[in-house]
Amino acid sequence: MRGGVCRLLRSLAISCVPLTAYQIKTYHKTLEEMLRQPKESIQLDAKEALKEYSKIYHPKDLKEANEFVKVLLKSALDNQTVDVSKGCTMGIGSLCREVITENVLA
Repeated sequence: MRGGVCRLLRSLAISCVPLTAYQIKTYHKTLEEMLRQPKESIQLDAKEALKEYSKIYHPKDLKEANEFVKVLLKSALDNQTVDVSKGCTMGIGSLCREVITENVLA
């Protein structure tokens, strides 16, 4: 089920479906939850979804994307479970160039 949700989010991005601000926040929460799952296959599905999602939706709203990065960083640094930290750092690594640049240079 979780893998299917990740594939749906990836497909929305590939199809360039317009999203509202509320939907983007909701999908951020969903992607974060998937990246925090201990099962590696779910983390990989979430990473691939986030890679496509970030390319399409994050450049349009860097403020919201930056908040998402903060959440992922906090989860990666504060959680003592290796699987959660790994998933969150994979997510950070799959973000689009604009988001990474914005947060590295901040």
